[in-house]
Amino acid sequence: IDGSYQGNAYTNTSNGWLGGTLQLDGVGDYIDLGQPQSMNFTGRPNLTFLGWFNSNLIENFDGIIGNANSGDPGQVPINIDVNSNALRLVWGDETAYEICSSSAAITDTNKWYHFAVASNTSTFFIYLNGTQVNSCKITKNLRAGSVSWKIGRGFNGPYDFSGAIDELMVLNVTLNSTQINYIYNNQSSRFFSRGEQIFKSINV
Repeated sequence: IDGSYQGNAYTNTSNGWLGGTLQLDGVGDYIDLGQPQSMNFTGRPNLTFLGWFNSNLIENFDGIIGNANSGDPGQVPINIDVNSNALRLVWGDETAYEICSSSAAITDTNKWYHFAVASNTSTFFIYLNGTQVNSCKITKNLRAGSVSWKIGRGFNGPYDFSGAIDELMVLNVTLNSTQINYIYNNQSSRFFSRGEQIFKSINV
């Protein structure tokens, strides 16, 4: 999926978990992914979002990825952010939303954290640094999105992420704890910044 850089967002080739990384200053910087058909999720799909983030400034509602029109009930299909020092998923239908969060474990700036948010037809799973830290029962059927997916912007603004986001992936399968821990522990051998990519075979 191709996206467009907004504001002063740029690829910092001298930084990053595995080389270059998306660099954001927290004021109008994000990547707009549009509304790709492959990310038109509805109902209770099998999904996994995962990647790395490094915050310069930890505030509330620091958006990592989402397609929320606003923070109002009925306007939030998916929003993943850092809020109250916790990784948080907001997931909504046409009238309301539900929240699943980690503990308040994100306390350090200028430190890389690996995150994963997975869902199946009944449960959300929240992971930090390869370890499951929470699970929540799903009660809402995901509504169709009406605005672009954005990396680094929460609730369609103005909750912009300040820092770096790297190796972000969106999968239409529910990775289990073993698979997520494997990716966390072996990220550098699994992904390469340039050239040929070799993927270890994993049954999902």
